[in-house]
Amino acid sequence: MSEYKVVTATPQSLASGAAALASVTKRGELITMPWHVQLANEGKLFVTAAGTETAPITLGNTVIDNDQPEFILRVPTGTTVIPLFAQIVLEATGGALFEGGMTIEDSDPGSGTSTAADQAPSNMKARGAGSTCTARQLVTANLTQVALRWIWRAGEPADLDSAVGGNRFNWNYMDQIAPVLVGPAAVMLYAANGTSGTGFITLIFAEFVGGIE
Repeated sequence: MSEYKVVTATPQSLASGAAALASVTKRGELITMPWHVQLANEGKLFVTAAGTETAPITLGNTVIDNDQPEFILRVPTGTTVIPLFAQIVLEATGGALFEGGMTIEDSDPGSGTSTAADQAPSNMKARGAGSTCTARQLVTANLTQVALRWIWRAGEPADLDSAVGGNRFNWNYMDQIAPVLVGPAAVMLYAANGTSGTGFITLIFAEFVGGIE
């Protein structure tokens, strides 16, 4: 029979590798913590973005170009990454059609011709360790891709300046199956809007040195 420990105000404080009892309430309900919260607590959750405050990026393409994403996260050898959340927010639109999405790649495609991401990967735990990954934005020269796969597509057929559905497009691991990227690898995000457009891109990911612990 399994044994559990009732937790009231003070949780267990265990050393790494120590044996422990599962925690329950006084009613016998098992106490659990969402996986992404635990990852953040361990310092394994990172955020990176294109666009700052009220200064969006100008989208480089009017149609999707696999070789030239708006945003790329490069995962080096020895690092494993799991994307958890991605968001594309359009600020200004000039065409009738928006299309976007996310791809993954099993090799390091390089940076092409691009600029450093406005917000480099940063730990979501205060004073947490730095990321080993590199984020770039606005790729204008073709990347070297070997095994590109689309895992998310977003679109809006109406002009987003007047669309009822809004200008915010989200992907998250709670609704979709998250890929596991063993470096060298990459995550790429795309956003294209008719004749012109500006917007913001955000990516949150879990990072593990080596394999998943």
